[in-house]
Amino acid sequence: MKTKRIIGFTGLSLISVFLLAACQNEKEQQGEQNTIIPATSTTTAFSATITGGFGSQYSFDDLNYSSLGILYTDNVEESQALFNSWLAGNNNPNGCKRVTASLNSNGTAQVKLNNLEQKRRYSYCFICRSDDGRRSLGSNGTFTTQTFDPQLTTGDIARLGFFDADLTGTVNEDKDNLVECEVGIIISTDQKTETDNITIKTDIYNKQFSLTAAKLNSNSQYYYCTYVKDPTGKIYRGSVKPLMTMNMFVDLGLPSGTLWAKCNIGANTPEEYGNYYAWGETEPKRDYTWDTYKLKNDKYNTDTTSVRVTSRTEIGVEDDAARVNWGGKWRMPSWSENSELYYYCDITPGESNGVNGFIVTSSINNAQLFIPASGIKRGTQTYHTGTHVFIFLRDLYFCAGSYGYYYNYKSFDGSDPYQGNFYRADGLTIRPVWIPD
Repeated sequence: MKTKRIIGFTGLSLISVFLLAACQNEKEQQGEQNTIIPATSTTTAFSATITGGFGSQYSFDDLNYSSLGILYTDNVEESQALFNSWLAGNNNPNGCKRVTASLNSNGTAQVKLNNLEQKRRYSYCFICRSDDGRRSLGSNGTFTTQTFDPQLTTGDIARLGFFDADLTGTVNEDKDNLVECEVGIIISTDQKTETDNITIKTDIYNKQFSLTAAKLNSNSQYYYCTYVKDPTGKIYRGSVKPLMTMNMFVDLGLPSGTLWAKCNIGANTPEEYGNYYAWGETEPKRDYTWDTYKLKNDKYNTDTTSVRVTSRTEIGVEDDAARVNWGGKWRMPSWSENSELYYYCDITPGESNGVNGFIVTSSINNAQLFIPASGIKRGTQTYHTGTHVFIFLRDLYFCAGSYGYYYNYKSFDGSDPYQGNFYRADGLTIRPVWIPD
């Protein structure tokens, strides 16, 4: 069996490494440099791809080895001693890392070294262990990873909502370096953006990107910045900018102190209809029927024959769409809280930004709510949009478990507002309330 020596070469900006099978004598080894398979490899700030090949006089079937790989270290001065330590039988020389390689059918091998330090010089060599246990080293090679100096710009707020915002940013850096990093925007309640962070990632590089920060609290102070996290865990930040979400409350001066939301669940503006919910369900859906209703035989209705209700008279927190979707102290309004609008506000048909709805004006402090005429969903159809406002209340209809209370804020035909009951499986919009301490 032939003993094989492995030889590596490097260039200035490119790395060329070659595995050269040595002959049994020194003269043959010196002559093999003419039979090297040419190859080139590249570096980024955090990785290096090293390619090599055996001498062409050896067919692929003749290359008898049990393992092939690369040893590398950033301790360049001591690298030869460390590599020789592996040659002497030490499988894990201190300060070295090892990566396994495999040969292609043409006798070449390619290895990618990841998670390297930027702007760092490394030494490496190919290693090979023969089937009978003998070890061979290639000649030492060196490379230096590229400098990583990303230029980060924290952009402006493209859109601001009650619970979300569209934020922009730019990161300028070599794309080959950035694809190995995490890039995006940090949102935090900490002005230094070092704690309580929310991170949003992007795969857009070297041009402006826009990302949506969702599930924020309304009327709350946040801070945001563009960031890059490199493979070593180091975080680079752009300038930090403030973000104040929109005030979600309307204080109508009601005796109970109840604060009403400015928009429906699922809406970003007062004019949007938002989502439709069956009573007690916390997610919107396509088909609103008793067959698709998740709570048709549940804690609110133990006798499906006579549809009698249990002792519970209102929805539980776990089934309250406002609490589940918005958190905090938000919840669906009660019968009594909704009644305050009737007694302490003037409710008139009107429009806002071209959307029909109803304007609720406080007779106490003249504050206003706009509630769009979102109608009702039954089955897969939507009815009465533009003419009727229906919202589900948290109360159960006292004599029929299959019904929940709702409020109709006055239709355009001039009928007075009233509270009634709807099939719980129907889909209505929900306007949450916040109950202060």
